[in-house]
Formats: sequence, C-alpha cells, structure tokens
Amino acid sequence: MMRRPTGRVATVDRAPGRVEATAPVPTRLRAVVPPAPRAPRPPMEARIAARRRAIARAASRRRVRRVLLVLGLAAIGATAWWVVAHSPFLDVDLVAVTPTAHVPQGEVIVAAGIVPGTALVTLDTGAVEAAVEAMPRVADASVRRDWPGTLRVAVAERVPVARLGGLLVDAGGHAFPAGGDENLFSFPELRVPGVSALRDGAGVDETALAALTVAASIPPDLATRVEAVVAKAPLEVGLVLAGDAHVLVGGTDGVGARLDVLAELLAVAGGEARYFDIRAGARPVAGYDVSTETTEVAQ
Repeated sequence: MMRRPTGRVATVDRAPGRVEATAPVPTRLRAVVPPAPRAPRPPMEARIAARRRAIARAASRRRVRRVLLVLGLAAIGATAWWVVAHSPFLDVDLVAVTPTAHVPQGEVIVAAGIVPGTALVTLDTGAVEAAVEAMPRVADASVRRDWPGTLRVAVAERVPVARLGGLLVDAGGHAFPAGGDENLFSFPELRVPGVSALRDGAGVDETALAALTVAASIPPDLATRVEAVVAKAPLEVGLVLAGDAHVLVGGTDGVGARLDVLAELLAVAGGEARYFDIRAGARPVAGYDVSTETTEVAQ
C-alpha cells in the first residue's frame, strides 16, 4: 500500500547516518476559471443585412476611387491639350496653296482667312474648305494639316464650256469672270430663251443644263468652229457654226459620239454645207439650204 506524501521533505546531511527534517512546503494551487458564456448570435436576417451594408460600403468606395481616377486623367488630358493647342511650335507658320491656272494663290489665302499664328490643332479645316469653295472659280477645295506648322490647300478650278453675259459658264451653270490669259470669245455663246445670266448654278433649268452638257462634250477639233450653243427644250439642242451653219444635235444621250460624227461629216462636206442633222447618230444628214426646223432651233 502506497503512502501519500505528507508535505514534509527530508534532506540528507553530508554526515552519514544523520537525517534532518525541514519545514513543510505548501503546495501551489491553480484556480480553474470556467469559460465565459458565449454571446447569443444575432438572428439570420440581421447578419444578412449587416453583410449587405458592408458590401454596399465597399462598392461605394470603389466607385469613388474610379471617379477620382477619371477626374484625374481628365485633368491631365485637358492640361496637355491646352499646352498643345497654345504651343507656338504647333501654330500656322505657312499657308501653302497648290498652284492653279486661273485662281491666284493670294486670293485663296485671303478667302481662307488664316493668318500666321493660328493654332493648327484647333483649326476648323471644314470651314476653311467652305470659304475657299465660295470663290466663283473654285469647284472644290481640300485642306489638310502638315505638321508641325503648315496648312496645305488644294484647289480644283471650274472648267468653262460656254460664255453668257460677259462671263464664262461651266457645265453646272456656275458663272465666273475670265482669267487673265483667257479669251472670252473663244467659248461658244449660250443661247437659251429666258436665261440671260447665271451665277452659282442655282435655279438653272433643264434646258440650260442640256445646252451646257452639249457644250462640254464638243471635241477640241470642233470647238473652234462652234459659235453658239442653242436650245429651246432639253431634247432640242443645236449648234451654230462659223459661217452661219446650223446643226441639229437633239438631246444629251450619246451626244459625244454624235459630235464625233459631226466632226467627220464636216471634214467630208467642207464649208459648203449649211445645215447638219446628227440626231440619228450613225445616219447624219447634211444639206446646202438651212432647213426651217434648224433655223427655229438656232434662234
């Protein structure tokens, strides 16, 4: 049978056979703390609501960060754009105009309204094109930037096909003054009842347009012999040749081929024929007396 310790500790002296007893040593006791009771969990609905609020707060913070980022980038872009737009290295130093035959480059520059120092980045090229195209002799204009400081303007001129009232007229009915080296009377006169003047092509009737189409189709070897283009209806167009010879042309369909037939017919008939009817195309008619129908068209 085991004996429980009494709490007294015996020590052995150095001298043999001698045992010395010491005072009892108290035993250390540990206090046992019971665990704290667990707080009751909130209901399920409250936990879900709290989670939703946390998610909403996080999403709100992300939106704020994105907005701040966008505003920062916009501020940087606006600053960079302002610097570029007002930089003296990117303004207009030169307005270069493509050389033309009858439109002076100086007049094009004045019409464009661009002065050196204008910001090239913010320049409205469409407005410049419209301003140049408003010139009477200009049919089309294109404007482009040539970095870092040149604005290039290309101009297409109107091509005259007839004359009317001291002005030249193109196939679209636009009238303009003759150039310095152009002879007004080297173009056939336009004779259309009720048409005494044309300006910008607006209000040109079908009869005048038919006559101008025929005038534009006259081949070069025949143009020197044509004195006038006459018409009293879109399908009743005629020519008056030098020497008062008359030509019945008809409408504008296939008019180029019919005028080529007329040039061949003139080469065969010489200057003796007084009227020509090329309305049938491949079967032209030439005569030595001016017909009544031809005279009526040529009035």
